[in-house]
Amino acid sequence: MVMVTARRQRCRHVATSLSSEKPSLATAVLAVLLAATLLQVLPEAPTLRQGMPPGSVLVLRVCAQHGQRLCLRGGGEPNADELEQEQEQEQERGQMLEQSSESESNMVDEDFEKEAEQLIDRMEEHMHSPPDFLPIVEKLWNASELSKGHRIEIMRYGATRKLCSMLPIISDRQCLIVACKLLENLCLDDDSQILFCQLSGMDKILKLMRNYAEDYEVLVPMLSILTNALLLEKNRQNFAKSDGLDFVLESMERFKSIAIMQEKCCAVISNSAREMEVRKKLGNEKVISLVHEAMKGFPEDRGVLQHTCHAFMNIAFEDDKRRDMIRAQEGHKTVKNITKRFKVPSCSSRSLLSCHSTYASHLGPRVVDIILL
Repeated sequence: MVMVTARRQRCRHVATSLSSEKPSLATAVLAVLLAATLLQVLPEAPTLRQGMPPGSVLVLRVCAQHGQRLCLRGGGEPNADELEQEQEQEQERGQMLEQSSESESNMVDEDFEKEAEQLIDRMEEHMHSPPDFLPIVEKLWNASELSKGHRIEIMRYGATRKLCSMLPIISDRQCLIVACKLLENLCLDDDSQILFCQLSGMDKILKLMRNYAEDYEVLVPMLSILTNALLLEKNRQNFAKSDGLDFVLESMERFKSIAIMQEKCCAVISNSAREMEVRKKLGNEKVISLVHEAMKGFPEDRGVLQHTCHAFMNIAFEDDKRRDMIRAQEGHKTVKNITKRFKVPSCSSRSLLSCHSTYASHLGPRVVDIILL
């Protein structure tokens, strides 16, 4: 099972053409994600898990230098040298992540440290005056885009708590959009996800979304808030008890021609599907059809492809009936056809291994040997 986060890219409303882009690691990650999705829904997929000797595993391996085609094949029990090499690589990745996280936290300049508290106080003070409020919240949002350190500094002065209280009473549309973008970024962090839960953020954001049900530009950052908040189990449980899923599905139908809405709705579906009660609701032909139509409707949009794959993977997780539903609508064929269009770049095996580990983790102890030949 996979989890996703909502990170905004500027000018995100412009669809990216995968076929015209220069090869990149992001393209390779998406290609491997498509392959991982096939593992979950292909008719042949169960055979990969059958007839294997006791204790055997399928090993993930990448060889990018020999060409540009995706195929799947099984592997045997890794030998001692392979295990030692894998452990060394895992330690290196862990050290790199720690160094990256530490350096990111130290990227806050002293001027912003002094200014953050003042900005948040002024944000609350001017919340009923759009001309004064908007530049303040825009500055905080832009800072939250820079690094985790900036987000921590903003949260330190109560921004998450204040935003959860403010959003329902912000009347200016543009102010509301930017305030939601700021909360979206803050909810990437555990502390804000917990506060969101404690302050009944789920009920507040769902009620607010209904008020703007026809305005997709306001809904987009609200859906992203949900996506990030749903990283916390308690928020997923609250979502499962609400009628939030119904609203998300209605929004997918209402905005079928809007790529960014299909992407954001599928991201919410994917994260909420970590909860068993939600997966049960998602296991019907209508939901699978909506996800499949989004995938077919935007075959050039990286964001839509990523999140429709995530949705398929989590809907099908450990459930043959839901896998059969996806195959009955030929979802696996759509994924296959999109996969054929990719030209996987030559880049380090280690990078691809690291990126793919998330997507392969739902297979449990047996990881597919993915060879880029």
